[in-house]
Amino acid sequence: GTSFSFQEIRPLNPHQTLFISHVFLTKHDATNPVADAVLPTFSKGVTDFNRQVFDEDLFICESVHRGCRQDGERVGFLSSLEKRVHSFQESYLDFLNKG
Repeated sequence: GTSFSFQEIRPLNPHQTLFISHVFLTKHDATNPVADAVLPTFSKGVTDFNRQVFDEDLFICESVHRGCRQDGERVGFLSSLEKRVHSFQESYLDFLNKG
């Protein structure tokens, strides 16, 4: 519970997506000189780790976006438990078709 991150993936058009990553650190004891000394190094480590994870996921994210530009006649298979996934996919495709 010392840090967390939030990523936004915003499709801009069928060929571009904006990726924004926010990294947050929890409050620390400002009167503790050790915390003040360690915080910059810890912050850099958390940021570097998030960058590494995104770099590993980049290929997958690009492939998913590229797949949305493919033949619209293909139909994927979703279970009855994936109604929210289906709704998101429909909204995403509607957005891309407007761009």
